[in-house]
Amino acid sequence: MIDWKKDIYLVEGVFDSFSVKRNVIPLLGKFLLSKLKNKIMEKGVKDVTIMLDSDAVEDSTKHTEWFQKSGIKVRNIIPTDKDAGEMGFRKVNEILKSAKETTWDDLVKAKLSNI
Repeated sequence: MIDWKKDIYLVEGVFDSFSVKRNVIPLLGKFLLSKLKNKIMEKGVKDVTIMLDSDAVEDSTKHTEWFQKSGIKVRNIIPTDKDAGEMGFRKVNEILKSAKETTWDDLVKAKLSNI
């Protein structure tokens, strides 16, 4: 039920996906499986938004870097106090609407903050 021509949203768990609702793929963890990476590339996805839990900053940063190197625009959203499932549909969609593309500078800053 994914429309591969539209933005794809990646979240950590099923309850997080309920808060996004549209074109969302729960990773069922923090890791991006190679099968999903291949599917995203095969389908020519142009935009991906990553919204993992706050304890997965290092993983979401790695995923962001992979997407950027693959020529895919990515928005990496790091929740501050609650995960998407706890925030609910309205709050999550406010965050998604205001999210900007993650730049190379943003990626470097995220990496440095994890050292």
